Amino acid sequence: MNDYRAIIGINLGTTHSSFAYSFMNPSNICIHKEWRDGIGYKIPTVLYYDDEYRNVTIGRNGHDRNPVELFKLLLGKMENEPPLQHGKAIIDYFREFGKIVKRTIQHVDFDQALIVLTVPDNNTMLTRSFFTMREYAFKAGLLRYPLSQNFRLTTESKAIALYCMKYLREHNLSVGEKFIVVDCGDNTVYLSTMLLWNNEKLCLISERIEIDCGGDLADQEFLKFIERKIGSSRMNLISENKLQEIKNIFGSIKLSFTGIQSEFVTINFDSGFALRQLFYRNDNNNRWNFKLEFEDVKAIIDPIVERIVQLVDSQLRLCDNCFAISLVGDFGRSKYLQLRIEEKFSTRVLVSRPPNSCTAILRGAVLQGLNYANPDQAYIIKLEEENKKAQEFNNLLHEKYDGLQEKYDNLQEIEIKYVNQIRINQQYKNDIILKDQSEKQRQNNYRLLYDDLQKNYDDLTKKYNEEINQNQIIDEKFKNDINVIEEKY
Repeated sequence: MNDYRAIIGINLGTTHSSFAYSFMNPSNICIHKEWRDGIGYKIPTVLYYDDEYRNVTIGRNGHDRNPVELFKLLLGKMENEPPLQHGKAIIDYFREFGKIVKRTIQHVDFDQALIVLTVPDNNTMLTRSFFTMREYAFKAGLLRYPLSQNFRLTTESKAIALYCMKYLREHNLSVGEKFIVVDCGDNTVYLSTMLLWNNEKLCLISERIEIDCGGDLADQEFLKFIERKIGSSRMNLISENKLQEIKNIFGSIKLSFTGIQSEFVTINFDSGFALRQLFYRNDNNNRWNFKLEFEDVKAIIDPIVERIVQLVDSQLRLCDNCFAISLVGDFGRSKYLQLRIEEKFSTRVLVSRPPNSCTAILRGAVLQGLNYANPDQAYIIKLEEENKKAQEFNNLLHEKYDGLQEKYDNLQEIEIKYVNQIRINQQYKNDIILKDQSEKQRQNNYRLLYDDLQKNYDDLTKKYNEEINQNQIIDEKFKNDINVIEEKY
């Protein structure tokens, strides 16, 4: 096992460069942000030479003397090459950049730091690039020996995909499943379809697609919008630095724009506006007034977002059973782009935006360095996967046990409920029986009373009849006696 104490990931971009580091802890990756004249986590990829091309500074230091920029690795041919020896620009940039890196992790010997440099995917001569870049890094003082082993290259897409995969693994991405990485950068949007293999290995299963519709295109359209408002003559008088400041102002607008009109606040640009200082000050006829309306911003951003959405849709149609879409990159922070992607694809796949995704290249480069620095990492990952499967199976058993226990508890509750109901019903039945018996007893008493009354009635009736008959006999006798008496007299 290599005795590394730190991993350094370096991204040398076309317009901006940056680096990150970790002291062998994948959960603690630090992004360097303390630049003298940079913005956030990155610094412009620009060299400034003196007239003899000897003394050099990097970044933007306020002067325009002999700048060298857009020299992405200088591994191939480029138009308008600067009057420099082959490799001098990259060596000088490495040297100045390396000074900042060394100051940042000064308590670690650089021989014990593994450097992982990201290179563009369109570099078809990666092996040659490795030896060339290692030579440049040695000449720049980043490496102690020409054949030092603490230097590695990785492609930008692999670094990003590794970081996205780590995040998606936390959201149940499984071996054999595919996901699409949508890297929305400043200049270009890249799409890569990746397949997860065993031991967290990744495979690119379709050709990487790229289109020139990054966030900078929106900035350029905003400058055209301003030019239409203030005129070409004034626009030509604005310095390059001021143009960059204007684009920075629009940068926050384009990222916060949601496409919902009620959430947008119109911005007024006039001669009293605080941003006026960004424009040409020596114009005597400097009265101007215009507004940046909702429809203006939508007209600038919508075509770019629509192209990205169409590109993702076409790629998704070619990818069967895709697990997720991972949205990364600086322009990937656009709320409008996020809403459109979510609205279009969330019913088909998981739409994810990993945390800190604008630094996905750096974090992925550090993670790849950590994987290389630990040769037992694959075995550890395998053990972790087996442990995760065992834990998932254990959790499944617990879930089933909890489910059965819940059903048993429910059945017990139902049983108690029915037993109580049966007891209530039995008591009700007993009450009915008692009431029935009581009713029968009462009816029997009524019957006995009726029989007694009937007997008394019959007796009285008989006695009455007897008395009637007796009275009739007496009456007849009286009548006879009367008749006898009448006959005598």
